[in-house]
Amino acid sequence: MEVEVNFPEAYEEAVKHIIARDRRYIVEESGRAGGKTKNIAQALILVAMQDRLRICPAREYENTTTESVKQALVSIINEKELPGWTIQDKKLRFANGSEIFFKGLRTSENKGAIDAQRIKGLEDVDIVWIEEAQTVSAEMLDVLIPTIRKEKSMII
Repeated sequence: MEVEVNFPEAYEEAVKHIIARDRRYIVEESGRAGGKTKNIAQALILVAMQDRLRICPAREYENTTTESVKQALVSIINEKELPGWTIQDKKLRFANGSEIFFKGLRTSENKGAIDAQRIKGLEDVDIVWIEEAQTVSAEMLDVLIPTIRKEKSMII
């Protein structure tokens, strides 16, 4: 299926590496309303349609991930009328077996404590996209980085 997507020049480099999956880490900076969420979301939808992948958009707390990132992904799927997607409460699935699921890196029940088991459960993920990454602590990254270790896996 041919999908036409145009990316602003500011995001071309990151998108190229997301689609090629040839970088371990990608860091994108932009201010509020800079278009980062929409452009990264579009790239992840394309790569999920291209290869069978497990993609985890993550934020500090899961409720905000579902509200913001899921909405961006669903809007793109609907706007571009992309067939083959099944939209569920906490997961998006594509016909090739790809899935995009949402995760909070901290528990809201335990005063925001890092739940290492929750993060270690991501070991079979191909791509983790940390939205609003400026809030992620070094302690969190110390658990997350060695957990995401699948071949060609990446952290955005």
